[in-house]
Amino acid sequence: MRSFLDVSNDQIARMSPEEAVALFQQLLWGEASRLGIGINNINISRWIDVPDGGIDASVKAVPEGVSSGLLRLGVTGYQIKAGTSFKPWQDSQIQKELFGTKQPARENLGPSVLNCLEKGGTYVLVCFGHDLDDQKQRTAEDLLRAHFSTCGYPQTNVEVWSINQLIGFLRCFPSLRLRINRFDRVDFQAHESWSKNSDMGGIFTCGTVQQDVVEQIRQILRAVDSPVHLRVHGEPGIGKTRLLLEATSADDLKPLVLYFDSPEDFNGSSLLGTFLGDDSPCCAILVIDECDQRESSTLWNKLKSRSPRIKLVTIWCDDENTTGSTKHLSVPFLAQDGVSNIIQSYRIDRHKADRWAEFCSGSPRVAHIMGQNLKENPQDIMQSADNVLVWKRYIAGTKDFDDPEVRHRELVLQCLALFKRCGFEGPVRGESQIVGKIVEKIDPQVNFLQFRRVVEELRSRGIVKGSKTIHISPKLLHVKLWGDWWDSYGDDFEKLVGHVGKLPADLRKWFYEMFEYGAGFDSVCRIAKSLLAEDGILKTIQDLENPETARFFSALVSAAPKAALECLKRTVGKCNRQELDKFVAGRREVIWALEKIAVWRELFLDGATLLLRLAEAENETWSNNASGVFADLFTPAPGAVAPTEASPQERLPLLIEAMDSDSKEIRLLAIQACDKALESDHFSRFGTPHYQGLQKDAKLWMPVTWNDLFDYYGKIWDLLWMKHEALPNDEREKAIDVLLNRSMRLIRFVPLAEKVTATLEEMGTKSFINRKRLLREIINILHSAESLSLRAQCRDRLERLRDDLTSGFSSQLLRHVGMRLIEDHYDKDGNSVDTGRQNIAALARQAASAPELLNNDLAWLVSREAENAFWFGYELAKFDADFTILPQIIEANCATIGGENTDFLCGYLSWIFETEPSFWEKKLESLIGDERINRKLPEITLKSGASDESALRILHLMKSGIIGVADFWVFRYRSSVNHMSESVFEQIVDVLLADPSSFAASTALDLVDFRYCRRKAEQQLPETLAYRVLTHPGFFHKPETGRRDQMDEFRWKDVASSFVRLYPDRSIELADHMLISMGQDGAITENLYPNPLSVLDEITKTHPSDMWNKLSAYLVIPNDLRSWSIASWLQGRDRRHDPDMKKESRTALEFVPLELIWAWIDEDVENRAWYFADLMVPKTLFREQGRQCLARAMLVRYGHLESVRSNFGSNFISGGWSGPSSLHWAEQKQLLEDFKKTEDNQKVRQWIDEQITWLDEQIERARVEEEREYFV
Repeated sequence: MRSFLDVSNDQIARMSPEEAVALFQQLLWGEASRLGIGINNINISRWIDVPDGGIDASVKAVPEGVSSGLLRLGVTGYQIKAGTSFKPWQDSQIQKELFGTKQPARENLGPSVLNCLEKGGTYVLVCFGHDLDDQKQRTAEDLLRAHFSTCGYPQTNVEVWSINQLIGFLRCFPSLRLRINRFDRVDFQAHESWSKNSDMGGIFTCGTVQQDVVEQIRQILRAVDSPVHLRVHGEPGIGKTRLLLEATSADDLKPLVLYFDSPEDFNGSSLLGTFLGDDSPCCAILVIDECDQRESSTLWNKLKSRSPRIKLVTIWCDDENTTGSTKHLSVPFLAQDGVSNIIQSYRIDRHKADRWAEFCSGSPRVAHIMGQNLKENPQDIMQSADNVLVWKRYIAGTKDFDDPEVRHRELVLQCLALFKRCGFEGPVRGESQIVGKIVEKIDPQVNFLQFRRVVEELRSRGIVKGSKTIHISPKLLHVKLWGDWWDSYGDDFEKLVGHVGKLPADLRKWFYEMFEYGAGFDSVCRIAKSLLAEDGILKTIQDLENPETARFFSALVSAAPKAALECLKRTVGKCNRQELDKFVAGRREVIWALEKIAVWRELFLDGATLLLRLAEAENETWSNNASGVFADLFTPAPGAVAPTEASPQERLPLLIEAMDSDSKEIRLLAIQACDKALESDHFSRFGTPHYQGLQKDAKLWMPVTWNDLFDYYGKIWDLLWMKHEALPNDEREKAIDVLLNRSMRLIRFVPLAEKVTATLEEMGTKSFINRKRLLREIINILHSAESLSLRAQCRDRLERLRDDLTSGFSSQLLRHVGMRLIEDHYDKDGNSVDTGRQNIAALARQAASAPELLNNDLAWLVSREAENAFWFGYELAKFDADFTILPQIIEANCATIGGENTDFLCGYLSWIFETEPSFWEKKLESLIGDERINRKLPEITLKSGASDESALRILHLMKSGIIGVADFWVFRYRSSVNHMSESVFEQIVDVLLADPSSFAASTALDLVDFRYCRRKAEQQLPETLAYRVLTHPGFFHKPETGRRDQMDEFRWKDVASSFVRLYPDRSIELADHMLISMGQDGAITENLYPNPLSVLDEITKTHPSDMWNKLSAYLVIPNDLRSWSIASWLQGRDRRHDPDMKKESRTALEFVPLELIWAWIDEDVENRAWYFADLMVPKTLFREQGRQCLARAMLVRYGHLESVRSNFGSNFISGGWSGPSSLHWAEQKQLLEDFKKTEDNQKVRQWIDEQITWLDEQIERARVEEEREYFV
């Protein structure tokens, strides 16, 4: 009887050319895989209608010792002929095949044939249409040899193959024989048939990690010199089978693959005997699914001696450890973006796919379920596919659904699902006992021991995750089981669970958080609505002040947003302004809740109104407070960044009502919201309030046409402009600012250009509009007219408006002296220009010729409004030949309170200083007696010039009490100290040093640093002056303002480093001054300032013994602040604030000779040894040539003392870190274990062992906490 694996002659003969080439391709690839030859050496084209140069397939570089019947040594060319019409034993047929219609000659051979012959290769003619007898086969080969000899290749290796050889080759490949027979058994499938299974459909998505696993699988399966049993494991739904399908789809592996759903299918198939036969030539890759460890071992026992001819791949969910030749690979979770890509393959948009990807927990199978349901059944995203009961299969595994054990698993999972997480081992085991009691109440057969056994089994299968604290995975399964519990047992909640308030705090929190997903279940929605009813959990706003209640309410919002809104209307909505102003605890949760509620179109108006009431009584300062969230509700952002489903037209009435409110706060909020509503460029969104548990995807607003958007902009614009005159001055100013700020971006839209232009024109007629502010915006628009594609009509109107606003001398002054615009420095193409200075010069020339033009403008020219006043004054002095306008300018400055802005006067005087310095000196001297302006004389002087005489004049003002030290800041201006003589400079510094304030000290330091250290100084840093500056009291106490100049520490270091280098003999004296003040609050030597302390490092390095003698005298026990600070510096603890200090750099203590340190400790070992271990010794352990590890040396000498070991342990683990604590402690432990490997001192080893024991406890504790803190 013919076997399903037998291939008949007729089946081969009936093959079309396409089928013949495809089969031969599979044969070559399969043989290459069997022999371990890379398929990159095989070339075969499936394009039968394309000229092939006389050869359909070629194999190159087959190495010696691995050739076979199919693959010959060296190079081989194959010409494939299908059908019975081709008769290779006839010369005419051979001649036509080789030369076509041309005469037999070398030049008429196909290029591929020539290439094969030139390389001494073998030419094989493969005939699919005939089963040749010996005579015809020899005849065909002789004809080929004769023609090749005629062409100059008498020694060519020639073979002709027919049906009988092909069938012989196929004996090794049962998978290919099944394909030819078009036969798939119920109990097994070839690769092509396997790939058509419905659960193998859909796109295959993998990340880098999955792709690495695919490549590892292929590498293992290509082995030819050793037995191959690959064990692939991973959690249910993670895509093990699908990944193996992809891995075995490689061209050289696919022909060998046979897939079995289970080991039972394989054991019951007739193939088993075929593979086990000693004389069987069959080669195959057997992929056996749902194969547990026992079955896997049994199969491998039978097949190992037949491997690598037969390669075994078994799939199971448990991650197991076995020894022997079996290789194990674990399939990793798919990354979030990969899961999203799967969901998107069902034509789900990216934002929606990203939302639901989180519920898949890295499971490709769940991603396919999610994608299919979002496409076909969005009302029930957890529904199983029609052909596969996915969720049942997750739980049942290989068992029958009705098996009692499966029912127990389902019950245990449902009860666990009541909580987001649950403690299971160690200190949190009690939580699992609570869940176990719930299970036992439902089914008394499942006691606590049985409950734990079921959980352990589920954990081994990956459905339950976690070590000490557990949760269910994937998340979608967790949520479904939670809903199933409420559907099945919700009516008996009180009897089964009891009072929630009696649950442990964490378990209670996790119970509340699950209600976020209540929208997917009718039973939970009913419960949520009852909890939010009048007699529910919230009766007054005070209930929300309980953090636990507030968090529970936040979760219930996602389950029942409408009921939550009604609840807030009854509580928050009935509060008066004063009550809302005092509402702090729970406020965040209410704001987040209202932000979620406002997402839904039908709830927007009431939700936003409540949010407005909270914003009116604002008591938070961050951007996402009630005010910020309310304003963001009115942005016209579209689609994924829209704040709500409600259209802008539906939102607008609330804004109109708010603008008409009697409340100033509400009107200001309306203006703020209008500003957001006029945004046209940058839309963004922080957070995802529209993602609410299992609520349907919000249909966030999206404009149908551009007119929808422009209409909204127009109505908001009109609202602000129509209401602005009725607003109080400060509110009107804010409204005008919004319109001006938004005008440039909105005028580019054609439907809005006329409206914006008309408003700007109307503003030009309003006396209360800041003309400078209006003019600035108009000029900016015109400068960008081309990039804005501004309509010519609008541009012409704005140019006329600009010209009207700048007509006349005063208006020109306002434009060019009052405003500093980018247009004055760069043209529209970005090229540098200097039109600003040119226009200022023109105005100055005009004013010099007619000084009366300045009469009406002098007041604002000496105010902060005059942004270019300095250069106008400078240019004016140029054209005012006799300086006749100078008295007017001085008088104008005198008329202001304290000479508000001296830039105009300083610019004028600056030209005088450059051209007539003696007149400059004379004029400044004349101002000393004018009490209206003499206090501004230091600023006027040093902004216009600098000289020894002017510096002495300022000193005179100081001595006369007209100015104070605070006015000496001007000496920092324009490098004025570089123009002074040494004696005058020292007089200025002397005055500063005589003042005890920190400001005086900082100013003196800056001047000395700039003059001698920050530039290539022509003079050496003076010893006495430098020392006086460095030791000024202002550096060694807290600044009067509470904060020190942030540059002080850098400048002090610069000067001190130069001082130590130039005057080493005084280093110890400076160090002693620093040590005395160590740790003093606000002092330059406080540990917060590492730069000055680096000077101490340098002094210690050059004078180690002297420094130790000094500083050890300050180390007192019990500890005081100075002792602690000195010890911290010696240890290097201050380096944590200095980004330039590397962790491995030497600390100051390492420069001190050890014998001095030991001698100091030995004077009082009982107190000083532990003190040194705790506070002074650097906590780093290292071995480095030429460098002493102080920590190890200390342990060697004093490690026998328990106080030393324990205090150094505390020292060693001190410090901060980022990331999980368990990882940090594990790194610390690894460091110690590595150090111990080469440690031979028993005291050191004892300390390491004690420290590792402590770290083990910390690692365990941290892991428990981290499992409970993070829900993945």
